Amino acid sequence: MMVALAVLVAVSAADAGRKKEKSGKAEKGTFTDATYEFALKAGDNWGIKTMHADAKLRVSFTQRKFDVPPDYIQAPDYTKVPRLILWVDTTHMGAFAFVDSLISETFKSKQKSDITREFELLTESNVLPKGRKPFAVGADKGIFWEGRVPYTKEIQTSASSTAVRRVKQAYMGAIIAVKHNDKILVFHLMSEEAFYENILKEAFEIINSLTWPATASK
Repeated sequence: MMVALAVLVAVSAADAGRKKEKSGKAEKGTFTDATYEFALKAGDNWGIKTMHADAKLRVSFTQRKFDVPPDYIQAPDYTKVPRLILWVDTTHMGAFAFVDSLISETFKSKQKSDITREFELLTESNVLPKGRKPFAVGADKGIFWEGRVPYTKEIQTSASSTAVRRVKQAYMGAIIAVKHNDKILVFHLMSEEAFYENILKEAFEIINSLTWPATASK
């Protein structure tokens, strides 16, 4: 029994160690993936959060200081916090076909189910597509797809009042995929429409900083 107990403790300790493993490391504003070894550099205004080592969702970049719509000045917590997240896996599909599969109403796959749980834009029922276009990060081809999500919220007028004010605004969101050999990197971004263009510009600065080790480029 003592031997069995010792084994159980050792296994539990090993499991606890595995639970602490992360998808990569964030140092000096740069995320380096522990499995795929690519690196992404964030601007000074973006915080970096690593994920679990075995998750497809690898990293989250969150804007530290962000603008608040005038309608939310008295209730800033209603503001959508700008966040860029990255999901990574392998696939035989190109970037265009992969994104098409995500926005398709009929296509089903385990990858799509996994990514839909993470990408808020894919769970909205009233997304208005705004178009797509190709782009490249170095030699890697990619696709940029974006959509608009109108919404209505009831905003409490003050902390001491039960009165509410109805606000009609919209979110803008983007799904950005890059194919590198057999790996697909899919980014997701959503923000308040009023500040989207500037946020998207900063997000693309992160995406365009993508670098791979020499061995992964062969």
